[in-house]
Amino acid sequence: MDWMNQIGNILQQYGGAQANQAPDTVDDDFDQFAQAAPKSAMADGLAEAFRSNQTPPFPNMLAQLFSQSNGTQRAGILNMLIGALGPTILSQVLSRAGGGGAGLAGLLGGGQQE
Repeated sequence: MDWMNQIGNILQQYGGAQANQAPDTVDDDFDQFAQAAPKSAMADGLAEAFRSNQTPPFPNMLAQLFSQSNGTQRAGILNMLIGALGPTILSQVLSRAGGGGAGLAGLLGGGQQE
């Protein structure tokens, strides 16, 4: 079965469903879709979603994701951002925020413990 047929079968489960009544398999369905779809199709779809006027600005979405994450998830988000920024940009960000760990703590909410 090609990926479009797989996706069609998955999407039939969601026809007419309300957001608060999504099938219990929504996470597994997304994983199946992400694995079956060609990377170019996923990239194109995500790019269009981020360009949509109905999509909030990326910094807002990232801030919401970060604020709703647990400690392990926050560490993962930070590691991904640090890896994507690279050492040069990271040092510039830290120096603007007061340098060192204190600057990073300030950026992340004043270093307050949860």
